Amino acid sequence: MVVLGFNFKRRRNLALGIALSGVGAGICAFAPLMQMAKDFYGYSGFFICRAAMQINLVTFGMLCFPSRLENYSQTMRLRDSGRLHQDTNVFKRRVMPYVNVMFNKGIVCLCLSMFLFCAASLLLLLHLPTYITSKGFSENQAAFLISLSGVFTIVGRLLTGVVANISYMNEIIIYACSMVIMSVATIVYPFVSRHFVGHVMFIIFMGLFLGSSYVVLTTVALKFVGINYIATAIGLIFMIGGVGEITGPVIAGILVDSGGTYDQSIIVAGVFLLMAAVCDSFSICFVAKRTDVKTISVKAPDDKNT
Repeated sequence: MVVLGFNFKRRRNLALGIALSGVGAGICAFAPLMQMAKDFYGYSGFFICRAAMQINLVTFGMLCFPSRLENYSQTMRLRDSGRLHQDTNVFKRRVMPYVNVMFNKGIVCLCLSMFLFCAASLLLLLHLPTYITSKGFSENQAAFLISLSGVFTIVGRLLTGVVANISYMNEIIIYACSMVIMSVATIVYPFVSRHFVGHVMFIIFMGLFLGSSYVVLTTVALKFVGINYIATAIGLIFMIGGVGEITGPVIAGILVDSGGTYDQSIIVAGVFLLMAAVCDSFSICFVAKRTDVKTISVKAPDDKNT
């Protein structure tokens, strides 16, 4: 997401939509294959297969080279540091610009939103196969539904990229609305889960809207920090999101172990998604306050093709 942010300007949302649709393609292709791998090789072989696929991420990552805009951004950060070169306070000279990012009010709102969003989404993704089978459906049917979500994830992220790239669209509204829609679908889900069509409808909503926020996250963060510190902002947001990914399933596990049900844990996920949308909506109040963080003050290099 950061790499694409540095390589595209006018069509950034569209590029992110296309790139992140690969997640949906992976879910679609590998959900049944991983089920087959687990059945054939057992859990040890399953994780070896997963590890072999993960190492390919290193190969593709090595193919990404700095763009003109990224080099320019680095030059601007060095210039900002040079302005404070006479200051003997190392913390102020080297660390303070990043502290400013951490305490930017818009970024704080996005961090809280991502914490709640990741807590809800990991709760859903980890519990969903078990939840489907607990309703009387087979593991193969559960794998089919997860694979189906991948198809709609491709569609959802591509459409989000296209819509968000329209000049008059507000990415923050798209970000929040996708969470609101997903929140409503998640809260309603337990009440229709006795029927297979209810699972199908939820999977369609999950595919179309659950990951749409990732498509516009880079552009939304740019409204607060500018391109110079976008990597810092995205890293911070996902770090807080990682805490949410740890917290959400733990909360659900405690709820179920304490006598609760998977239905209740699904509803909790829906409430978390709604709260995430509210936190994101608050960030609109701070869009104009970009002076908290040093941004590019002169025209950055542009590529007419992007």
